[in-house]
Amino acid sequence: MIKNLDRKDFLDYLKSNPYAGNKILMVFIQFLISRLKEVNQEILFDKQISLNQEEINALIDYYIN
Repeated sequence: MIKNLDRKDFLDYLKSNPYAGNKILMVFIQFLISRLKEVNQEILFDKQISLNQEEINALIDYYIN
């Protein structure tokens, strides 16, 4: 069974295990970067209707690379 973890317990764990805290932070950052890329692509493809092909290609290159 999964136990709920309150804020104080979590912060205490991070203080006593800084290496684990860094790993958790890195996983969280990777998740946010991945989600940001997805949202950027959604916005880009939503805007395609109002852009010409040259502008679309430039934006795709910018966001993917």
